[in-house]
Amino acid sequence: MPICGGGDKNLAKKISHIPIWAWHGDKDKVIKPSRSRDMINAIKEIGGTPKYSEIKDRGHNSWVDVWNSNDLWDWLYSQSNK
Repeated sequence: MPICGGGDKNLAKKISHIPIWAWHGDKDKVIKPSRSRDMINAIKEIGGTPKYSEIKDRGHNSWVDVWNSNDLWDWLYSQSNK
């Protein structure tokens, strides 16, 4: 569950099998939202199925929205180790 993250797109294949829901504020000036978008797209390109939420008018503090999202908790607790 990356929050305001990003990553090395070259490593996307190594994590494409893991359930991922990334979150980023669209006004983040600390880590550009494009870092999360690019990583999510790289994972999708090799067949992964990550989720991505970009929070409108939110800066680098998008964890406020993450922790207050009932959908997030439902999704998180529905995951299992296969």
